[in-house]
Amino acid sequence: MGKVGGPLVLLRDTNTAGRQQIHAKYASGELVRVRRGVYLPTQKHRQLTRRQREKLHIVATALTRPRCILTGKSAALIHGLATPSYTSNGITVEIGNATSTGRTERGCKYRNVPNDHESRAQTVQTEFGEVRASSLIDTCAEMALWHSTQAAVTAIESAFQRRPLHVGEWEKMVELIIERVAGRKGAAQARQALKLVTPFSESPRESELKVALWRAGFPVPYQQVNIYARTGELLGRVDFMFECGLVVEYDGRVKYDNSLGTPLDHVLLNERNREKALQNAGFVVLRVDADSFWDQTYLAQIHNLLKHMQNAGFSAPKAQWRAAGRSWKE
Repeated sequence: MGKVGGPLVLLRDTNTAGRQQIHAKYASGELVRVRRGVYLPTQKHRQLTRRQREKLHIVATALTRPRCILTGKSAALIHGLATPSYTSNGITVEIGNATSTGRTERGCKYRNVPNDHESRAQTVQTEFGEVRASSLIDTCAEMALWHSTQAAVTAIESAFQRRPLHVGEWEKMVELIIERVAGRKGAAQARQALKLVTPFSESPRESELKVALWRAGFPVPYQQVNIYARTGELLGRVDFMFECGLVVEYDGRVKYDNSLGTPLDHVLLNERNREKALQNAGFVVLRVDADSFWDQTYLAQIHNLLKHMQNAGFSAPKAQWRAAGRSWKE
């Protein structure tokens, strides 16, 4: 049976006897059919996460179309960028084509791309096989052109998180993405999304939270803010802070995962002491967890706190905080 750089088995790479063997294994339940002519051992398939199954489907689709180039969300997932999961309606694989009219067929969406797109494409080795995909910069541009602002910002910022970038490098990357979207359908939407892209977000959920704050119409907060006591002692670094002194932080599960080496009770105590120190210094702390993020109750809380603090004339003392930068460009 034929293998392509991984555990996938392709009918096209086998002779008649091999095909009969594959069909027999599929009939007995030893193989799972991923796409027509593409199979994976059942035991291996059972061990895959949802995200791995999404990648598997994309790779299998690409392998049945050897000349195709993955684009957009499909390329983003292949590059390892943060992307929203596909819906229960199934996975639509995005494929680039310079002459495409945007048709969809058999779970594939053919996207129109520039004539020089193919020359920039990259070969990416995955655990399921080797595929061709849009370059990282092209992929970021395609996410901004074709997908929601939240999906685009999250994917692009996760590209920046892959390696440390100083401000000059980050600005150059954004400029390249802007060049790639110029003159294309969806360019205005893409440029708006790129105004929200910064190198400051440290997790996909932080990127999503930032977009939600922008959509709600809040004033631009600062991001990755070091807050100090009057004595100069560092009290902590927070995700977001409004100029009035309202701090907004996302409580991710990884923070409380003792697999990081710190017992949970110690983590909770440290967090409680840190929050108390910030409050004693005159800052108000609002924590957003998974539940409040999804039901969006935190947005009303922020609105009410901002209104109260601004009306009362609260302002974070300039000498007591230093931020990496603003969360987005107005």
